[in-house]
Amino acid sequence: MCNWGTTLKQSSALHIQALVSADVILLGISSKLQLLFINLASVPGGQLVNSPTAQSLERWQQVMRPLLLIIALTVSKLSFSQSSQDTAIQKRQLDSIESVVYKLKDSLRRTQYENNVLINCYTVDTTIYGKDSIIIRYKSKSGKLIKIYTKNNLQSDGLYDYEKLEYLNGMERPVFIEHWEQARSSNEENDRVFTWKVYSYERFVYDDHGRVIIWIKFRPEISRRRVQRYDYSYNSDNKQTSSIQKIDVENFWDN
Repeated sequence: MCNWGTTLKQSSALHIQALVSADVILLGISSKLQLLFINLASVPGGQLVNSPTAQSLERWQQVMRPLLLIIALTVSKLSFSQSSQDTAIQKRQLDSIESVVYKLKDSLRRTQYENNVLINCYTVDTTIYGKDSIIIRYKSKSGKLIKIYTKNNLQSDGLYDYEKLEYLNGMERPVFIEHWEQARSSNEENDRVFTWKVYSYERFVYDDHGRVIIWIKFRPEISRRRVQRYDYSYNSDNKQTSSIQKIDVENFWDN
């Protein structure tokens, strides 16, 4: 009887601990999502801010409340559905929630870049060279580049090509770049050529002097879970030092 009572107390303690962990996780996710949505929605030109307005808060409530409700219900279900011997929230379910948050953040950031082009684009210049090779430059009213699309056919048969999409900041420096590279292989025995697209993307963060301070490169063909991050710093003589670390893909948009 005494052992049973002790086991029950331990089980209850674990269950409460799981629920508290869920609340903490949800609070952190909610705060990050709220700040992200306010930043992306409150400025038409796509410039990030940290000062929420009444309008942005209203948008946050309308758009983000259903997502947070789904996340809350998911975590609650996980907490209550487990047996007394395993009341801790499983890591893979939490990783799944973080993945959903990352995909939302990724989608919002890409939409921000494209909206900035749609709002500020004034002229479009096109340069065509070679076989189906093209460069399209999108410029603002002041003549600054805000987006560049490049496509190169590198072989005469058209079976190998490269595409690049760049979004630029006010200093005409790239802040986000997408790459598509068409790879190929051949099977001499069957006389067939196989082609496929290799996709990657990267982003840059600059200081007030236009110097790169963060560069993050994601190459899914190498790893779908880990991303290479480079941090740069400069001394008074403008000498650069750098450090490299591998981060989870969910942290791609975190500074």
